[in-house]
Amino acid sequence: MNIFDTTQIGTVTVKNRIIRSATHEGLGDEQGFPMKDLAKVYTRLAEGEAGAKITGYVSVQKNGQTMKNMPMQGPWLLPRSQVKR
Repeated sequence: MNIFDTTQIGTVTVKNRIIRSATHEGLGDEQGFPMKDLAKVYTRLAEGEAGAKITGYVSVQKNGQTMKNMPMQGPWLLPRSQVKR
Protein backbone atom coordinates (compact mmCIF):
# COMPACT_ATOMS: atom_id res chain seq x y z
CA MET A 1 0.00 0.00 0.00
CA ASN A 2 1.39 3.36 -1.09
CA ILE A 3 -0.02 6.78 -0.14
CA PHE A 4 -0.02 7.74 -3.82
CA ASP A 5 -1.99 4.68 -4.99
CA THR A 6 -5.50 5.17 -6.37
CA THR A 7 -8.08 3.93 -3.87
CA GLN A 8 -11.82 3.71 -3.22
CA ILE A 9 -13.89 5.52 -0.60
CA GLY A 10 -17.21 3.73 -0.86
CA THR A 11 -18.17 3.99 -4.52
CA VAL A 12 -15.87 6.94 -5.21
CA THR A 13 -12.41 6.45 -6.71
CA VAL A 14 -9.78 8.92 -5.50
CA LYS A 15 -6.38 9.43 -7.12
CA ASN A 16 -4.41 8.90 -3.89
CA ARG A 17 -4.80 8.44 -0.12
CA ILE A 18 -4.13 12.08 0.77
CA ILE A 19 -7.22 13.69 2.31
CA ARG A 20 -7.54 17.37 3.13
CA SER A 21 -9.53 17.47 6.37
CA ALA A 22 -12.39 19.82 7.19
CA THR A 23 -11.39 23.30 8.30
CA HIS A 24 -13.03 26.65 8.95
CA GLU A 25 -11.78 29.27 6.51
CA GLY A 26 -13.96 32.07 7.92
CA LEU A 27 -14.86 33.24 4.43
CA GLY A 28 -18.56 33.96 4.75
CA ASP A 29 -19.98 37.41 5.28
CA GLU A 30 -22.28 38.32 8.19
CA GLN A 31 -25.35 37.02 6.32
CA GLY A 32 -23.59 33.75 5.42
CA PHE A 33 -22.88 34.50 1.78
CA PRO A 34 -19.72 32.69 0.65
CA MET A 35 -17.06 35.26 -0.23
CA LYS A 36 -15.05 35.26 -3.46
CA ASP A 37 -11.93 34.11 -1.57
CA LEU A 38 -13.72 30.90 -0.51
CA ALA A 39 -14.14 29.97 -4.18
CA LYS A 40 -10.41 30.65 -4.64
CA VAL A 41 -9.54 28.31 -1.75
CA TYR A 42 -11.51 25.42 -3.24
CA THR A 43 -10.21 26.13 -6.74
CA ARG A 44 -6.63 25.84 -5.44
CA LEU A 45 -7.52 22.64 -3.60
CA ALA A 46 -9.11 21.15 -6.70
CA GLU A 47 -5.96 21.90 -8.68
CA GLY A 48 -3.74 20.37 -5.99
CA GLU A 49 -2.71 16.80 -5.30
CA ALA A 50 -5.07 15.78 -2.50
CA GLY A 51 -7.15 12.74 -3.42
CA ALA A 52 -10.18 14.01 -1.48
CA LYS A 53 -11.27 17.21 0.20
CA ILE A 54 -13.65 17.40 3.14
CA THR A 55 -15.40 20.73 3.41
CA GLY A 56 -16.14 21.98 6.86
CA TYR A 57 -18.03 24.38 9.03
CA VAL A 58 -20.75 25.42 6.61
CA SER A 59 -24.31 25.79 7.86
CA VAL A 60 -27.05 24.15 5.81
CA GLN A 61 -29.99 25.64 7.70
CA LYS A 62 -31.04 29.21 8.42
CA ASN A 63 -30.48 29.03 12.17
CA GLY A 64 -27.22 27.11 11.97
CA GLN A 65 -24.79 30.01 11.62
CA THR A 66 -22.79 30.04 14.88
CA MET A 67 -20.42 32.89 14.03
CA LYS A 68 -20.59 35.92 11.75
CA ASN A 69 -18.06 34.69 9.19
CA MET A 70 -19.49 31.18 8.85
CA PRO A 71 -20.60 30.44 5.27
CA MET A 72 -24.11 29.09 4.76
CA GLN A 73 -25.50 27.01 1.92
CA GLY A 74 -29.16 26.55 1.14
CA PRO A 75 -31.90 27.35 -1.35
CA TRP A 76 -33.00 30.39 0.71
CA LEU A 77 -29.56 31.98 0.33
CA LEU A 78 -28.32 31.67 -3.25
CA PRO A 79 -27.79 29.12 -6.00
CA ARG A 80 -24.78 26.85 -5.42
CA SER A 81 -22.92 28.19 -8.44
CA GLN A 82 -23.21 31.86 -7.41
CA VAL A 83 -20.52 33.50 -5.31
CA LYS A 84 -20.99 36.95 -3.80
CA ARG A 85 -18.53 39.35 -5.42
